[in-house]
Amino acid sequence: MTVTIQDVRALNYCSRGAREFCEKKGLSWDKLLREGLTYEELRAGGEDAMVERLIQQAEQRNAIESGG
Repeated sequence: MTVTIQDVRALNYCSRGAREFCEKKGLSWDKLLREGLTYEELRAGGEDAMVERLIQQAEQRNAIESGG
């Protein structure tokens, strides 16, 4: 499962902050924009409440998209 830029926007997280987060954690901002980042990639940097909210948002989006 992946977190996409749409999930970032759905939570009203700012793009600049998300980009800085990616840089700080060694994650690819371009990959987030193109295809999303996996839960594992996001969690690799340690526990983070904002990451967990993003993952919850992605799970809700996936449930809606799959009709569940």
